Amino acid sequence: MSKKQSSLSLVINLLVGWVVVCLLVASAAAWVQFSHDYAEYQMQNTCIAHWIAQGVERRDIQRMGETCYPNGTVITSLAFVSN
Repeated sequence: MSKKQSSLSLVINLLVGWVVVCLLVASAAAWVQFSHDYAEYQMQNTCIAHWIAQGVERRDIQRMGETCYPNGTVITSLAFVSN
């Protein structure tokens, strides 16, 4: 194998390695984001269940961040406190 082929092979191997590392990092970042979004969605579901138990119709409840609120309410705090 000539020196030129050896250098080309090294560059290709480095590029393939870089692509693999980028894919792993992107996959990990996507999983972290999905996990966060899923946890937030579950917190919103708890909030929605609370308002439904209070007699508010589901179509009148909006999701926001980690909580929810019935339409027409003034939001003074985004914290949801369950009883």
